[in-house]
Amino acid sequence: MERKSIKRLFQVQHLYTIRRRDGSRDTGTETRLSAIETRAGPVLDRIITDARAGRSTALGEADRRALVELFVAQRRRSPDHHVAPLVRRAIADFLTGTWVEWESLQGPLMEAERALLLDEKFMLEGARDVIAQYAADPLETVTPTMLQRGLSVARITVPCRAFILGSSPFARFIARGSRRQDLGDPGADLWMPLARDAAVGSARHAGHSGYIDADDVRIRKINGAVAGASIEFASANRDLVEAHARTARRAIRARGPREGP
Repeated sequence: MERKSIKRLFQVQHLYTIRRRDGSRDTGTETRLSAIETRAGPVLDRIITDARAGRSTALGEADRRALVELFVAQRRRSPDHHVAPLVRRAIADFLTGTWVEWESLQGPLMEAERALLLDEKFMLEGARDVIAQYAADPLETVTPTMLQRGLSVARITVPCRAFILGSSPFARFIARGSRRQDLGDPGADLWMPLARDAAVGSARHAGHSGYIDADDVRIRKINGAVAGASIEFASANRDLVEAHARTARRAIRARGPREGP
């Protein structure tokens, strides 16, 4: 555990830069992510300000679209998300495709060529490219499912309570009694803490706008879900971080560390 400023949290340099075979770099994904953050930033600032003042935020269609785009982007860009089975499968498909492409152009692999394709550095670079491409596909187009959901805001009013911020920034809760495991169910919730005392959630049906004072049960649920899904997490409350760090260490001992791509 270490002390950091907010600006230094969860940083990975050039994670979404695609390295071409000629040595050049494609920063298109980085540019698109920056544009999404620019559109959503003022909306998030208003939500936090209004929550601290105890009032709901009036959100227009453009505001809602900006928030939903950010939800999708933040989910796709999280380094923790890269260890998900679907992403790991995409990486494996990429490496297999590279192997097949090489043999179709060059013929059966020689031992030296096979060694190159199996080289750890080559495989890691290929994995990073797949991650960058996946993060950008598609961020600008908001999924119909997310647009069909409403938005809620939760605030913390008790001084000694706080939300956790994580490298995997979401707390996802599936509706009780539902067989669905996705956000197509209006009873499912997806919460993203914005600050120590404010969080925004995707919930219920289109047009829904909610505002709640988060009680201890909701705070614990959101914090537990964020910390449990994150490789790194942070809070202004040191005791809170230490408590969840102990829980994380116990989980690691039970299941073993998560593998990177």
